[in-house]
Amino acid sequence: MTVTEDLAFLSSLPAYVRQMQPYKPGKPIEELKAEYGFETVIKLASNENPFGPSPKAIEAATKGLSETFRYPDPVSRRLRQKIADRFGIQPEEIVVGAGSESLLATVVRTMLHPGDETLTGFGAFMGFAIHLSAHGGVLKTVPSPDYRFDIDGLLAAITPKTRILYLPNPNNPTGTYFTQAQLEKITATVPDSTLILLDEAYIEFCGHLSDYPDSLATRKPNVLVLRTFSKAYGLAGFRIGYGIGHPKLIEQLTKVKMTFEPSMPAQLAAEAAWDDHDFLKKGADNNRQELARYYGELRRLGFSPVESAGNFVFVPSTSADYVNRLNEALLQRGIAIRPLGPFGFSDAFRITVGLPQENDALFAALAEILPEL
Repeated sequence: MTVTEDLAFLSSLPAYVRQMQPYKPGKPIEELKAEYGFETVIKLASNENPFGPSPKAIEAATKGLSETFRYPDPVSRRLRQKIADRFGIQPEEIVVGAGSESLLATVVRTMLHPGDETLTGFGAFMGFAIHLSAHGGVLKTVPSPDYRFDIDGLLAAITPKTRILYLPNPNNPTGTYFTQAQLEKITATVPDSTLILLDEAYIEFCGHLSDYPDSLATRKPNVLVLRTFSKAYGLAGFRIGYGIGHPKLIEQLTKVKMTFEPSMPAQLAAEAAWDDHDFLKKGADNNRQELARYYGELRRLGFSPVESAGNFVFVPSTSADYVNRLNEALLQRGIAIRPLGPFGFSDAFRITVGLPQENDALFAALAEILPEL
């Protein structure tokens, strides 16, 4: 049988799919090793937890492997109950998915018709825009001065056509956040017909911020809060996250999400990680301490980093060419950072906060590279 190249069937793809630009994540460590010939690579590109997963999570997932011939619990009953108990809410207010990004896709497919409008600030996490484009949604943005969402500008831009207001807090890649007072203004102003989608992927790093909002205490029926186990809990490879909202909204999201997500090992790992408070504290403490070092070292080297509420630093520079040359020079030394052209910031880069020794290596490499750029 001869395989032909007649791809006429692709001509019927929706225009909004054909026009999409694919998301290009940071390269996996194994690919970087193969490409640059290193035995070890310091990856500071994808906001992963440098401590890895909680040992308790690995133990729980490993013990459950013999049962993986069974389908996983489609509604993650045990994990939802744990989350509900901690926050004083009901399991019916919680949905669990294969990462908060999977839940973003579920929200888009549940809430929107093709052509529906959504709103966010310029530079918001690009995952939402990708899922929106795949569904034919329309994204409108408001400028973000000083890399911060203009809350008043966003509220003024809402129209009767605005179906979702998407607000990652803190935002990736900028690391900036909005406050409790601003959230109260948002929930008091946004009409009930618009879903307020709060993406709190980095909330576990925000405990030291006195004005960071308590989104669960501020909730209204049209507020959905998304969180993840990928960052502070170190379970990015397991793919698991959760959403908290009104039971009627959760009911609709549960209809639409993939039935048997997350996997059984992911659920077991998340249940164990949820109770490992010491592991979570260790990561948050390291992040806070090392962020302070980042600010000092980067400023000493001539950069102006934006102070971050996440586990990463956003660093503006002079040009896209400068960022590309810096990125390649670091890769040649076995260190991966994240140029931010795909995020809309071609003249900036993002660095994930690593372990102290990884950060030492980064600072030494930068001191060596910068005089040559």
